[in-house]
Amino acid sequence: MRDDNAACLINSGPPVIDPTMWSQILLNNSEDILKQLAEFQAELKEVAREIAAGDEAALYDFFQKAKISRDKLGPDQFGAAPGHYDLFVNIPDQVGALADVTRLLEEAGISIVSLQIL
Repeated sequence: MRDDNAACLINSGPPVIDPTMWSQILLNNSEDILKQLAEFQAELKEVAREIAAGDEAALYDFFQKAKISRDKLGPDQFGAAPGHYDLFVNIPDQVGALADVTRLLEEAGISIVSLQIL
């Protein structure tokens, strides 16, 4: 059973690059981590109860609250995903093609940190 749980963790998030580092992080912060794990387990038990009971309204409420919390995280919030992405675009070699792409990015509120033409 433990191997299945480890596989689930490995496949559900960022890679665990350094097992020694992560073991030490958990052990050095054990009080806080154990508290958070207990809260998470209690929440999961409640969700399991709602699934077993077929309580669609409660499950909807759970996911609605999660969505609201997630939507409040902006790129400037602690823990948010970094706001840097690579974008590769093939455009025709004609006057104004690059300007069209940069205009679309500007209209979407996307800043260009670096531009490389290959």
